This record gives sequence, C-alpha cells and structure tokens, in this order.
Amino acid sequence: MADISELTPFGREPDFVPSKPLGKRQIAKLAADCDRLEHLVSRSWVGDRGRFDLSPDTLPFEKWTALLDRWHISKLKYGAAIHARNLFIEYKAETSTRAVKSSDRLPLESAMYEAQAHLDMIEANRPDFAAERELTDANAAAVHAENLFEIAKTKFDIADRQARADKRNGIRRFRASHVHRH
Repeated sequence: MADISELTPFGREPDFVPSKPLGKRQIAKLAADCDRLEHLVSRSWVGDRGRFDLSPDTLPFEKWTALLDRWHISKLKYGAAIHARNLFIEYKAETSTRAVKSSDRLPLESAMYEAQAHLDMIEANRPDFAAERELTDANAAAVHAENLFEIAKTKFDIADRQARADKRNGIRRFRASHVHRH
C-alpha cells in the first residue's frame, strides 16, 4: 500500500483503476433473482404453525437453510454489482478533466438529500412495503450521491486553492476557449 502522501486527493492509490461493471441487463437479472428468492423465503412462512422458532414448518430444515443460503448469496452478488457500477462512475468523476463549477453544487446536493430521504422512507416502511433489494438500492444510491458530491467538492476546493496560489504568484491562466486568435 502506498504512503498516505502518495494517495490521490480522493484517497485512492495513484494506479487504481476499477474493473468494468456488469451491464444493465446483467444487474437486472441479479435483481430479479434476489426478488424471486426473497419472495420464496417469505412464502415459506405461509401455513407455518409456529412449532419451530427459526424455520417454518412448511419446509424441511435442510431445504429452508439451502433457500436462505441462495438468497444470501444473491443479495451479496447484487450488492457487489451495484457497488462496482457506482465505483466505476465515481472513478470517472474523479479522473474527469472537466472543471467543477460552483453552479454544480446545488444539483449534486439536491440529489444527495433526495437519495437520503428515499432511503429513510424505505427504512421506515420495511419490510411491509419494500423488498430487501429496494433497501440495497436506496442505500447504494444515498452513498453514491454523497460520494459524487464529495468528489465535486474536493475538485472545486483544489481548483480554488490553485487559483488563489496563482493570484498570489501573479500567474494568470486563460482557458483555450477564451483566447481570441487573429
């Protein structure tokens, strides 16, 4: 691992490049599998007479634990796919050469607060009105929106510090689009 002074402003090693995430179709298939297994787990309790505390009467214990295991693995795969997708988008934002403007703050901040409000609503209504996958989606969206806001803020702060240093040193920088050629 690199020394902390060698890390990027975003806390990553300089040679970090995330792997390409799964496509939308593949992620949708993982989501559908996760939802289907959650539905099967939920349906297993229908008709339960309460003889056992940790498993339903409707299935043999081995089948019940196998079903729970499959559901758990599907949740892990789905969560990993969502994380990989978000990490790739965040990496692209970190390495983008586009200058961050102060006007970018409001849309990013609004998206961050909206994602957090959605997560709060999902958490408040679980498990009656939201599936486990929806909670995973809402949590990932909230973290992702906050990360994008922090990336933009960091890039803006770096540019602002550079502009102040340039001003102190009498350096004037011009953008190519503002230079008139005759």
